[in-house]
Amino acid sequence: MASIAGVVFLVPRYWVAWEAQRGESSRAVVASRAMGLALARQPAGTPLVLIDDDPRGLPALFTITEHAGYLRDAVPPARVPDVFLFVGSVPDFLGGRPTLSGDVSRDLLATDYWNRIRPVLDRPAVVVAASRFDPVAYQDALALPGHVTLAPGVVALPGFTGANGGLPPNSAAFTSPGPGPLSSWLPVWLAPLLILVLGVIGWPWVASTFPGRRRIAAALSPAVGLAAISVAAIVTDAVGLRLQGWTGVVPVMAALGGGLAMLARSRRRGDGGARPAPIGRRAIPASGHITDIARTSSP
Repeated sequence: MASIAGVVFLVPRYWVAWEAQRGESSRAVVASRAMGLALARQPAGTPLVLIDDDPRGLPALFTITEHAGYLRDAVPPARVPDVFLFVGSVPDFLGGRPTLSGDVSRDLLATDYWNRIRPVLDRPAVVVAASRFDPVAYQDALALPGHVTLAPGVVALPGFTGANGGLPPNSAAFTSPGPGPLSSWLPVWLAPLLILVLGVIGWPWVASTFPGRRRIAAALSPAVGLAAISVAAIVTDAVGLRLQGWTGVVPVMAALGGGLAMLARSRRRGDGGARPAPIGRRAIPASGHITDIARTSSP
């Protein structure tokens, strides 16, 4: 009975949580990137506020925060702290108050987000509504005179279209938005290619450590390659080189170069192709007597 009661109680709750966390379509990614492009054209420090609400109660805690994650992925990297979320309706935002529904968890979320937004509205901001995220807010924004259409399905509220005439910074971290939708076939061919690249980088390290054991080297090479790149990345960052742009290739080249140097050193010692004797066995000379071996090995 206890098992049946647990199933009856837990399955609906888990179903609601799973239903709320299903991935968005490519149209949601396109809408997020349009908002990211709008922010990239603004001066540094311009807030981007997404109006989003979900009346379903508990699932709103998942879907709303998930939408915020989509938007943060789509803005330039240095603009992530400028992304905010208003949980509520367009009229309540324009009225300067959070939208409260009576649901304790959802109202706490709405109030917390509003307390974060309120201090940044003293400067020009971009406030948007997207049909893919909140169709009701999008229709309300579309009905306002003076709204600005940023992209199909994305509208900026009148009076909240950012700084007019302001120049964005020159740094790519402020002006390069996140990537658009990716092909579903990308992981299919990228995964084996990544394993192959890691194997090529790790092969010299394993081959110089386990000479003559090709099957062991083939099995360990991808893991060792990833470890070598990770250590090289830590060292690269420690010396002051940030892992972005062309400097991101430095750990890869350092890991590959270090492995090739170790392999060349192993080959110069002459043990590059030797197969080591099995562990635990002792080689016995071809000539000589057992008594001689015992005498030489005794103290």
